[in-house]
Amino acid sequence: MKEPEKNKKSKRVLFISPLPPPQGGIASWTKLVLESELASQYDLYIVDTRIRGGRGFFDNVTFSASEQLRLLNIMGSLVYHLAKNRPDVVHLSCSLSKVGVFRDTFCALIVRLCGIPMVSHFRGNIPEPSGKSFHNALDLLIRLSNVNIAENLKSYEYIKKIVASVRCEQIPNFLPDDVFTNRVHYYGTSREHARVLFVAGLAFAKGLAEIVETARRLPYIHFDLIGAETADVKAITGQLPGNIKIMGLMNNPTVIEEMCNSDLFFLPSHTEGFPYSVLEAMAVGLPVISTRVGAIPEMIDDGKGGYLFEIGDVDGFVKGIRNLIASPDLRIQMGNYNKDKSKTLYSCSAVIPRLANIYNRLCAE
Repeated sequence: MKEPEKNKKSKRVLFISPLPPPQGGIASWTKLVLESELASQYDLYIVDTRIRGGRGFFDNVTFSASEQLRLLNIMGSLVYHLAKNRPDVVHLSCSLSKVGVFRDTFCALIVRLCGIPMVSHFRGNIPEPSGKSFHNALDLLIRLSNVNIAENLKSYEYIKKIVASVRCEQIPNFLPDDVFTNRVHYYGTSREHARVLFVAGLAFAKGLAEIVETARRLPYIHFDLIGAETADVKAITGQLPGNIKIMGLMNNPTVIEEMCNSDLFFLPSHTEGFPYSVLEAMAVGLPVISTRVGAIPEMIDDGKGGYLFEIGDVDGFVKGIRNLIASPDLRIQMGNYNKDKSKTLYSCSAVIPRLANIYNRLCAE
């Protein structure tokens, strides 16, 4: 992020958050925020916490030598910005990983010792009990923050239970307003082969095994998978049915175009926060079949914007896909419902003012 020298704005916001690459959900959010209208209101700075050293999103994270070096780089960048740019507000994105929570809590301690207001943004599900030390660090981070932001209702309720006196808000992810100008190219019943699209990391945690079994039961439907390949894919390469095509990583404009050329979006994930892929599918007008995890039940109204099932319910996935493929009118109806809802609730113009309001209040206080 370029450091402004002239015509400085009156307020400064420092983000502790990753930038792409790699193109994860939190990194996508950070890039969108830095390019939003917030840049016209504040001087924005960034402590980049992106993954380094070739580690993937689904790798087990340990406090290895590379992670220690990454921690030192993050701490050094934080101290530099606190001393040189003296932000009025610090906004920290917490990925809720076991190692990351301890790092983020340490960052929060430094920020609060400097007397600077702190926003902690919890990206994903605040997990079920995973060790006393983890939750002690997480709870301390919540208490250190002037404002806590949750992506879904479950996380919001957890935060309010820890400290009801600290302000907590539930704010969704968002897309640039121009994304909503895209629309699905409906093919109706004349299309030779229906196309189901999946966009996420190709991992068992994202429902890879369920996709394979669902595709095997629906051999007349094409399943196209966009995303980074993991070791999980290599473990089942020989088991993939012929109607599954792995398309690999794609840039965002290409992903949007692939969505516009699909009949429905499928994400049988085991865990999610507020998935951008579902949001993008909604924005272009695709019906969605997914699981009741993270914020997805808040995004997709079951029966109106698609169908939601429990984790691993392949029978439900098959039934839902058959039902939607057999009814082009229903696909159009559900897609239009998703498009209208996402534009109203999850556009940049709907969400950015909520962040600006938080920063303005903290600066005033």
